[in-house]
Amino acid sequence: MEILSSIFYFIIVIGILVFIHEFGHFAAARMTGMRVDVFALGMGKRLFGYNKTDGFTFGKLREDFDFDGTTDYRVAILPIGGYVKIVGMVDESFDTEHADEEPKPWEFRSKGTLAKAFAISAGVIMNFLLAILIYGGTTFFNGKEYLATTEIAYVQPESIYEDMGFVSGDEVIKIDDENVDTWFDFKSKLIVDDLGASRQITVLRDNREIVINSDGDKLLKSLANKEKLGLYPKFLNVHIKSLVADRPAEKSGLLVNDTLISIANTTIVSQKKVVEVISSNKNKDITVVIKRGIENLSFNVTPDDSGTIGILLATTYSGPKSYKSFSFFEAIADGWNETVKIGGMFFDTFSAIFGGVLTVKQSIGGPLMIAQQASHSADMGLGPFMAFMAMLSVSLALINIMPFPGLDGGHLVFIIIEGITRREIPVKVKLAFTQVGLIVLMLLMSFILYVDFTR
Repeated sequence: MEILSSIFYFIIVIGILVFIHEFGHFAAARMTGMRVDVFALGMGKRLFGYNKTDGFTFGKLREDFDFDGTTDYRVAILPIGGYVKIVGMVDESFDTEHADEEPKPWEFRSKGTLAKAFAISAGVIMNFLLAILIYGGTTFFNGKEYLATTEIAYVQPESIYEDMGFVSGDEVIKIDDENVDTWFDFKSKLIVDDLGASRQITVLRDNREIVINSDGDKLLKSLANKEKLGLYPKFLNVHIKSLVADRPAEKSGLLVNDTLISIANTTIVSQKKVVEVISSNKNKDITVVIKRGIENLSFNVTPDDSGTIGILLATTYSGPKSYKSFSFFEAIADGWNETVKIGGMFFDTFSAIFGGVLTVKQSIGGPLMIAQQASHSADMGLGPFMAFMAMLSVSLALINIMPFPGLDGGHLVFIIIEGITRREIPVKVKLAFTQVGLIVLMLLMSFILYVDFTR
């Protein structure tokens, strides 16, 4: 069932992103007077499609089909991409049918440098615009709510933050020279802004200011390895979400929605702490103190041989919050900032790979990881799912615009060279570069799939 869910959300995400990207190419080509023979979602053989000449048909087009300005809108068999076939353009289809003829007014090769560049770049532009609209739209309609605390309730033992020098009770005041007012500010400045950078964090500890130096490389490696960072804010409440029948928790009298205050004389500030305490007391009678309504109650519970008592946990925040609403233009500006931030993280990640800080296996994911992340974000709700789509849209845009043969960026390099020299690059040269580029891209994709499977 989980596999089917991952496949379903993968197709949804990739379908939307590919459609937006290819629609950008299609719309720009039509706006600049170019004809488009094919608008395809998916790669490979035509499953079905529509055009004005034949209407809706299944399978491949008839042998004598003449496009003559008609676009065939189709769905192809492999849901891993899409393409727009612009007349007169040497692309991944290796179509050179018109190469020996004089360029027609509606062909790609007859247009000026700016028109060509616009048609090639429009897919990337649309992916960026989609991300800005998702981030901006979410901010406009929902605003932003922040946890208005920077006090640390719990530092997980042997975590990266304990290694840095944080202790429970620290209150974060500044990162470098910037004030920190919310938990979001703290995590964003430390983890998201300038990913991998080392920081000076000023905390208030026992009424004294202490400076903690973060190691950006270590933090980056911890993130890439998906290690629990182990830092929890004050005012988190752990409560029982559900109980397993006939297990120690239910038998002791614990109920759903009970808030856990302490277990075995250990104050509970995170789900991780609950697991640590219970699992370390197998077959021992321990006292669980909970809050039910306005009362604090105590129960004796004995974890079984596996170190569990049969509860599913959830966490809520009961401390102060701050809320900010945004006007339309403020929301769009925020969407732009979030998109730029994601782009910065993309380049920071590749910089860390080439710098030896991160490995490819830690940092790059293929279709399998995308499918898993898409399903996971969808389980969390519409907001996280849309945020994941926006992040992926930025990543795909940046990959596509790289100046590599077979990608939009590679075509753009040809266009710029032709614009500067005012001479068309020979078709044989374009084909050779494109073929080599596609071979390299296929090898790279095979390697990424291998990494996906081994991970």
